[in-house]
Amino acid sequence: MYSNNPYTRRLFAEAGFEVRDSPLYNRSEYSGTEVRRRIKSGGNWTSLVPDQVADIIDEIDGVERIKQLSGESENGI
Repeated sequence: MYSNNPYTRRLFAEAGFEVRDSPLYNRSEYSGTEVRRRIKSGGNWTSLVPDQVADIIDEIDGVERIKQLSGESENGI
């Protein structure tokens, strides 16, 4: 199991799993916060995620969902 989250690491370690760190690359750009910021602002976010992730976000209407949660939805929901 790979995780850099201390809580997740502890839970899995206590359950007997070997937990390793995963390397972090350019976290200021490749982060969920940055992806959501770009989605909300209409910026290019797809270059920051694998194609499969972009496909899933599209399938679940993730762009609109993120905008709704941030209060920036065009649907006014």
